[in-house]
Amino acid sequence: CVPAGFLEEGILVQHRGRILRRYVRSGSFVWDVASVLPTELLCPRAGPALRANRCLRSPRLFEALERRETRTAHPYAFRIATLMLYVFVAIHWNACLYFALSVHLGLGSDTWVHPNGSLPGFARPLRQYLHSFYISTLILTTVGDTPEPHREEEFLFVTAGFLLAVMGFATIMGSMSSVIANMSAADAAFYPEHGAVRRYLRAHGVHGRLRRRVAAWHEHLRAQRKLAEEHAVLRHLPARLRAEVAASVHLPALSKVALFQSCERGVLEALVLRLRPQVFGPGEFVCRRGDVGREMYFIREGRLEVLAADGVTQLAVLGEGLYFGEISLINIPGEPLPCPHSASPRVPSPRSHGCRLILGAGWSQGTFRCSDQYTLVLPLPPRPDHSNAPPGNRSGNRRTADIRSIGYADLFCLAKEDLAEVLSEFPSARVLLEAKGRQILLRMDKLDVHAEAAAAAAREEAEHRARALQAALEALQTRMARLLAQLEASALRLALRVGHLESRARQHGERGRGQGGERGPSRRGPEGGPTRAQGPTEAQGPTRVQGPTRVQGPTGAQGPTAARGS
Repeated sequence: CVPAGFLEEGILVQHRGRILRRYVRSGSFVWDVASVLPTELLCPRAGPALRANRCLRSPRLFEALERRETRTAHPYAFRIATLMLYVFVAIHWNACLYFALSVHLGLGSDTWVHPNGSLPGFARPLRQYLHSFYISTLILTTVGDTPEPHREEEFLFVTAGFLLAVMGFATIMGSMSSVIANMSAADAAFYPEHGAVRRYLRAHGVHGRLRRRVAAWHEHLRAQRKLAEEHAVLRHLPARLRAEVAASVHLPALSKVALFQSCERGVLEALVLRLRPQVFGPGEFVCRRGDVGREMYFIREGRLEVLAADGVTQLAVLGEGLYFGEISLINIPGEPLPCPHSASPRVPSPRSHGCRLILGAGWSQGTFRCSDQYTLVLPLPPRPDHSNAPPGNRSGNRRTADIRSIGYADLFCLAKEDLAEVLSEFPSARVLLEAKGRQILLRMDKLDVHAEAAAAAAREEAEHRARALQAALEALQTRMARLLAQLEASALRLALRVGHLESRARQHGERGRGQGGERGPSRRGPEGGPTRAQGPTEAQGPTRVQGPTRVQGPTGAQGPTAARGS
């Protein structure tokens, strides 16, 4: 069996010649050749026992079962079936060995071996196989009631069977128990646990109809095999593959929404990853009149009724594939306008210069403080107040009707925050969605044109102020950098001048002490008499030192400060 291909550095190779060369050099080639050798031709009288070399291909069976398990829709059931297959194969081979040993010892020679074929009913091969399979099952399952062995061969066979049962069957049964436990753990991971909720309700004294509704909701999820958290199933997949899977499931429903029909595919793929499933029970309200709209809903399964203001009259029935609440995702233009500080102006780093910008109340002025010596007051435009920003939607972004579930309804929810997160990555899509939302509101006669114009003017004014603030801060940063450079240059020049003056003063002092030392030694007379003491040494006057250095204050762009003597 030549493989169809192999992976080399992550690439599937399907070249026939390379596949054959790789297969011939592999270890499986030797076993495959040995399994197809016609060994039964060596001794035709030996029977089918010489065809036992076909069992050398059993690793191929294990490989096929493993591949099939990854492709089946029910892996746990397939795994249990595989374990049962191993059990039946082990019993079958043990039955064959039992019958072969009985033939070798003599059929019907004692009570342990297989009965003689001359007995009524044992002449048929099916009866012989079933009897051998039965004895093999008794031995391997160690249930007892097995025939008592009499010969050494029989004792060895029964002992080997018991050992195989203890080790092999215990392993198989343990694996089966593990599979069943994993099935329960998987259900507990993907489906909400009712026991914890039931204990919570009992601890807080919740009884009656509400408790029955909670129990019915959990029963519905498990009966219909619906997941409360679908993203948990796909969390192990790569990000791109997860997006493609979610798009194949939810993209058709999202493409039907008029608000998203003009969006690019990248926006829709990002949105489908943020859809959250929600299940509503019979009589449960999805939304009520006057609620602030923060989500839109897609009906995956079930029916919803739209109620009038009286809460009884049914206005419409929404079925599978429909949606509602899409206008709630975008405020036209009820969203907060961009504030000046959102422009993120570049200010000097506090870590490098020790500077900070202090904004006053209402942003009427700003204090730019650099260390403890320099403080600049910068007038800023007033901070706009958006607490009473007029919305363009006449409904005020609130629900206009009550929507209630008739039976069990399976919905998908898209939150406003998730849409804003996606649109922050696609600015062009945001403009298209706002334009599409205005068109929809205009057709529904719910667009306040005057409020929208006022909000647009306010937004433009705020953006203008933000740009002016950013320009002022950049100019201030440039000026501050120039001043700091001048101060550093002046300080460096002063340090060099002071060092030069100190070195000159030291040289002048050393020269004065040297001249005084030469006049100080005593002289002997010409006769060698006592030395005549001279008068006091004539010392030079005090060294004239320049007065204190006079430094000018920091100026704009002047040169180095001149040091003057007193």
